[in-house]
Amino acid sequence: MRRTFYRAMKYLLFSWIVLILAFKGYNKSIIEIEKRANQALDEGQYKLAKPDFQTLFSRAPKSPTYNYKYGICLYYTNEKDAALKHFELAATLGGGICEANFYLGRLHHLKYDFNRAINAYNAYKKCNAGDALDAARQLDYCKNALSLFRNPCALEVQSQVMLPFNGFLSRIEFDDLYRDWE
Repeated sequence: MRRTFYRAMKYLLFSWIVLILAFKGYNKSIIEIEKRANQALDEGQYKLAKPDFQTLFSRAPKSPTYNYKYGICLYYTNEKDAALKHFELAATLGGGICEANFYLGRLHHLKYDFNRAINAYNAYKKCNAGDALDAARQLDYCKNALSLFRNPCALEVQSQVMLPFNGFLSRIEFDDLYRDWE
């Protein structure tokens, strides 16, 4: 009976050692993936960083940082609909990432949802006093667009002339243009 007990203890100890070593290797690979992804993101290589951040996001889906960075990769690789969900999570999870509000504003702005864009830009400006991404200008664009949508003005065609295609200039000679001004 003692012999079987010792064998069971050896087996249990051996199993724990294998699990600990495997977990250390797992952590090391996550650190390497994160380092590689952040480097690619810093260099503006969004397509290269996207699969790494997707891996990191899938391991920690409630991480605002991974959601934000994966959203950035999606945004700059023209997957804007998919990026919207990640920016929303990044803005609301934990303390939230302030810049995620700016990108939320941009995405709503591009979809002509100006009220939501204005709210997102204001949230960005509230938590980031420096306004490094120039949200104030984007806010002005949204407010102008809203006023144009509320008060549309009808355009009237005053004259209609058909021009031949060969009547258009294909090239402008700036030297000749400059001589005329002298």
